[in-house]
Amino acid sequence: MKSGPRALRILLTATLTLGMTGLALGLASSASANTDFPSSIPSTSIPGHEVDTGVIVLQLDPSQAGLTAAVLTPDPADTTGGASQIGVIGSDGSVSIRDFAGPAAVYLKTADGQVHELGGAPLPGTIVHRQAAAVYRAQTVEYTYSSADDTFTLVGATPSILPAATQQEAETQIPVTHYTTSPTTFVLGQPVTLQFSSLSPNGIGDPNYGTTVTNYGYAFGPPADFGPGTIVNGGYAIGVPAEYTTGGHAVVSYDAYGRLVTITTIGTAPVNPGAPTLADHLQDSGTVRLNFGPDLAGMTVTLTASDPTVPGTFAVVSNQVDANGYVILTDYAGFADVDFTLPAPTPSSATPSIAAQNAAPSSFRYDIGIYRAQSVIYDYAPDSNGPRYIRPEGVPTAVIPATGTEAESLTPVATSTISPTTWQPGSDLPLHFTDVTPTGVGYPFDTLTVQNVVYSAPTPLGSTPIYLMNLEDGTGFSYSVTVPGAFTGGGHVFASFDDFGRLVSVDPLDQVTPTTPTTTEATAAASASLANTGQNDLVPAGIAALVLFGAGTTVLAVSYRRRASGGRN
Repeated sequence: MKSGPRALRILLTATLTLGMTGLALGLASSASANTDFPSSIPSTSIPGHEVDTGVIVLQLDPSQAGLTAAVLTPDPADTTGGASQIGVIGSDGSVSIRDFAGPAAVYLKTADGQVHELGGAPLPGTIVHRQAAAVYRAQTVEYTYSSADDTFTLVGATPSILPAATQQEAETQIPVTHYTTSPTTFVLGQPVTLQFSSLSPNGIGDPNYGTTVTNYGYAFGPPADFGPGTIVNGGYAIGVPAEYTTGGHAVVSYDAYGRLVTITTIGTAPVNPGAPTLADHLQDSGTVRLNFGPDLAGMTVTLTASDPTVPGTFAVVSNQVDANGYVILTDYAGFADVDFTLPAPTPSSATPSIAAQNAAPSSFRYDIGIYRAQSVIYDYAPDSNGPRYIRPEGVPTAVIPATGTEAESLTPVATSTISPTTWQPGSDLPLHFTDVTPTGVGYPFDTLTVQNVVYSAPTPLGSTPIYLMNLEDGTGFSYSVTVPGAFTGGGHVFASFDDFGRLVSVDPLDQVTPTTPTTTEATAAASASLANTGQNDLVPAGIAALVLFGAGTTVLAVSYRRRASGGRN
């Protein structure tokens, strides 16, 4: 089995002995101070890749309030550079910085303009930078600094790994390794042991070191923990249960910082004829596995869902029940109708006679729900006094996109008018959505509840009911949300999602009234540009390039695309 394009290969990190290395042009020696932060050229942009980042809070001395600190982590691209991010120390001596996950070097610019590297000690093989702390993907960690012994101490226990919530989210993470996967063929529906070999970090790193990874399988419901693995001489193995070897599911490994090490898709993705737009809008879809039992093997099952890309139409997909009694279908998220035609019962059959069903979109029954970016199991229960399709794992929680870019890429399932279109940056913004109208066929309820989120990193703003009826006070078909001033300075995105994780409305918060930047804003902008000047850092003789942390990290850059949007969605 091939590992897929390099943009889908995964991050490899070290858990014990990761530090920074450098390539020297001539003789280079460590320096205690310089006049610039480490260069972050080349650098992968954090906007659009927040899924690969975490937040580190550094507790420094309050006397250093107003000074600038920087954190340098491996650049998640196939380069030898580092990702440098800066922040201004607050009055309490703390500074919060978001950067790519991985081992981190820390720097402080003092009042005299000199940059000092803080904390840690050079690891074997390093020349310039040293690991002082660490950034953990999708988490916030805090470190306290002791000037007496020049060390950073993690507050609390070492964080546990947070795997991606869904397979689709895992596939958006930037990889840090190259590898080979075997076997390339196996029996679908049977357990298999995956062997990973020739595993080496992107950029520069040692491919033969040993480190621990945590393995997960994505199929139906939350990711399943497959336990730890140890990389020895560039290889390790994962035992995969039978239920994960069909349907195009994924097996992934994460390092100690939550970065992606390897990802492999098992089996063949479901074939769903009859939905021509679906292949181009899989981000709007979800997958269901219907359990009919082996007595109904061979039966054709048809799934009908509303097509958000062509309002007022349906996407109809079908597949056959396999020998184990399962059928796997992928269709647009939302309410869905299940239809099938039972084979004629034979005298020897133990299956009770059940009236045949036929696909009839005009009499949409809403048998099941399809949840965006998720796989959900339903058991068929023809003798049930309640629903004929039962979720043994309960009602899923909607999956909210990890970034504003991902949110903007989804297809809205409603139209609305948004106001205002201009506002004062930095002030709270009351957003008003009116004329909210679902575009799907036959929305079955008179109330639509949405979850409101503002990005860069997803920040929940609560849920809001939308009454799809005319009300005496005129609030029907509308809702309002206030976006905090911290998110109204441009570059952020507001979005609302329904219970299936579908996009209801989206508003890029970039239609702002121009204002003159304050002195503080101008200083911060100058500091930001200073951190990306590309000048040599911390070594008087110069360094050709910042190189990866000791166990090799960095990954292919994934292009960032932002879709423009107007006032009406």
